[in-house]
Amino acid sequence: MSSKKITVAQIRGNGLSDRETKTWKYFSDDFIQTVFSARKNTFKFSPLPFPIIALRSSTDNFFSKNFYKYFFGQYQRMFGLEKKLANFDIVHTCEIMNYYTYQAVAAKKINKNLKVLVTVWDNSFGRFECNYWPGFKMPPRYWRRQITNIIKENAAGVDKFLPVTNDAAEMLKYYGAPEEKIQVVEPGIVLADLDIEITLPYQLAGKEVYLMVNRLVKEKGVYDCLFGWQMYLSKTKTAERKLLVIVGDGPERQNLRRIVDEQNLKEHVVFIRQLSYNQMPAIYLAAKCLILGSIPNSTWQEQFGYVLAEAICAGVPIVATYCGAIPEVVGEAGLLVPPAHPIDLSNALLSMDNPVVYNKLKAGCKMEMERFSVEKYAKNISEIYRSLL
Repeated sequence: MSSKKITVAQIRGNGLSDRETKTWKYFSDDFIQTVFSARKNTFKFSPLPFPIIALRSSTDNFFSKNFYKYFFGQYQRMFGLEKKLANFDIVHTCEIMNYYTYQAVAAKKINKNLKVLVTVWDNSFGRFECNYWPGFKMPPRYWRRQITNIIKENAAGVDKFLPVTNDAAEMLKYYGAPEEKIQVVEPGIVLADLDIEITLPYQLAGKEVYLMVNRLVKEKGVYDCLFGWQMYLSKTKTAERKLLVIVGDGPERQNLRRIVDEQNLKEHVVFIRQLSYNQMPAIYLAAKCLILGSIPNSTWQEQFGYVLAEAICAGVPIVATYCGAIPEVVGEAGLLVPPAHPIDLSNALLSMDNPVVYNKLKAGCKMEMERFSVEKYAKNISEIYRSLL
């Protein structure tokens, strides 16, 4: 273990979440970590054992967010960040297009010894060319030029890119990041404390539970999952025992509830708007299967799907679609079907009624969960940090 303390600035803008912050606790005492966030964060997160510095950010309100995004191509500008990074050894940001990544690269002019690493989830080619401006057939030329320049500067100035999937690595190459700077590192998964006493919803008692855990938006294939579920109930011999638990909120929630009511599915579908991070393990322990029906579009495809890795680490097999990085994440732990195909989804669920198939998938979970060991993740990242200094 090195005797020199290494100072690390973790920068996530308005995207701090327990899923990632909990992994930072697994780093050794060699690393003195400081977290930089926007004043207004998208997610709730648990208290951290290291300092959090909240800076004024373009994402703090609707007006400034869109002003900096659409006039300057600046996603998540954090005011004064460059000077704050002057005394750190390592800066670890997220995504090549975020402006705070550009600011971290700019901070190297102040601190010549500073090293910048970027975790990359994005794997959607052409997202800034495919009608990414609302109401325009194509984004304006001046805006495309500005966002392209930011990405170009980051591709050249970042010291190490850490894509979470091979798809994300290929996208980085497309953006011009040198191959020798790219290293795929899968996230570590920290499941919440199983000793926490949690009372499950009464509807789950005595049921065979299937889970959907995602935002209720069209690109997550929520309608295909619901229609596929209904078809599965018509095919399985034990429909009376089956319960789909939909955990999440979003613009499609009301319409999904309407369909459940009109199709007389109330006995087989339960909606839970929100569960805390610490409540999720109990839900996973009660579940037979996790369903994710993501559908790619011109500006997005499934980037990683944290919920997939969490389910695998809890020993819960998957039924999901061929969308983005899903096949890479799921591996041998699930069954994959075409996007927007509820018939195939229902048949995949039906195949899980076969104990031989299901036990094979359970064994696949045990095999795949090793990839998401948080201890392995912390060790990998620590070695990368040290290698750059």
